[in-house]
Amino acid sequence: MRARPSAVAPLALTAWALLVPAPRALAQAALSLPTSVRPALWKVSAPEARAYLFGTLHVGTKDIYPLPEAVREAFAASKALVVEIDIGKSDPAAMQAIVMQRGLYAAGDSLAAHVKKSTLERLRAYLKEQGIPFADIERLKPWLAALSLVTLDAQRRGLDPKLSVDAHLLQQARGKQIIELETIESQLDVLAGSTPEEQETGLLSTITSMAELPALVEAWARGDDAAIEALLKKGADESPEAKRFLAKLFDERNKKMLEKIEDCLKAKAGDCFVAVGAGHLVGEKGLVRLLEAKGYKVERIAHGPGAPAPPTGQAR
Repeated sequence: MRARPSAVAPLALTAWALLVPAPRALAQAALSLPTSVRPALWKVSAPEARAYLFGTLHVGTKDIYPLPEAVREAFAASKALVVEIDIGKSDPAAMQAIVMQRGLYAAGDSLAAHVKKSTLERLRAYLKEQGIPFADIERLKPWLAALSLVTLDAQRRGLDPKLSVDAHLLQQARGKQIIELETIESQLDVLAGSTPEEQETGLLSTITSMAELPALVEAWARGDDAAIEALLKKGADESPEAKRFLAKLFDERNKKMLEKIEDCLKAKAGDCFVAVGAGHLVGEKGLVRLLEAKGYKVERIAHGPGAPAPPTGQAR
């Protein structure tokens, strides 16, 4: 099963979550995408090197391919593909074992014993609406329950992790060096290492924000960074737990990603194509602003709302 790591940030669908078995399938609902897919692409220039920043979706449909020409040209020109994690080299059984070890309560224990009554009532009401028995998720800890519910919702909307932008780029990266910014364990630490209060807040936020997934996908397809940022920040001020969790999910990880992206730029071994979840690029603490603050020239070369269209064929 594939799902997003948090309710607060629906676009952060990480690879380790994609292996959690789904409780059951739901009837498919239509997803509307723009006729012209134009996700944002950025070029980062250093004195003797450059990198491209491309925000990805961790789920997808056939309708988003082929990617725009500017993206394909930048990718072809790059010697290395930089991703959150290289799911292709991981052992699915081992990954699933890690997720289940950290995400399941012991036999005889239940999610119902670890969340507030109001949270449990809201969860049961949502499950009833969707036709999902509580027994399907009762042994899942709140963070994994949230992932499971988002996965089901994404699948219901026709979104497939196997068609994710990340998976597509990894499949196309023959002959390129693959550089990982994170590990499966470090990604799990973000959720499984969160406090019980943060996990419960994330579960509640997932239930209330599920309907926003189509809007996020469509904002990505339009290259609308402002809309992506607004959707990701929605609900962040509802509680201290939500704010802390959002910082862990993006801000803290962005700082660590920045270090490895700089290593790539300093290596002078050819262009790097950095493909990370779209939520990591937007906002004042996103990778675009962090690289600018470091003195790098960062310019947008694939257009979206508020950005000029690049000349035909411009990708470098």
